[in-house]
Amino acid sequence: MKAVVKALLALALVAIILDGTSAITCTKNGVYDCSKATPAADTTCDYYYCIWYPSLNAWMVNRYKCGTGFIWDDTIKRCITEPTTTAAPTTSA
Repeated sequence: MKAVVKALLALALVAIILDGTSAITCTKNGVYDCSKATPAADTTCDYYYCIWYPSLNAWMVNRYKCGTGFIWDDTIKRCITEPTTTAAPTTSA
């Protein structure tokens, strides 16, 4: 019985891992910008982690959103406050 439960849990974990990689291709561990995800830009997240699990021979992809008022900065690999645009000051003659 324990072997059956372990096998079912392993299959469920693999299904979750494979489902999470549907729009993202990983080539090495790290943090990446979702807008640069392959094969096409992934709009379900702002950034994601790629982690290789040798025992499963599979990539684990964890997607994240930065939250309201924040955007992903791929240079520093962090969520930052979304820049606001301000109108140029007007001068009177």
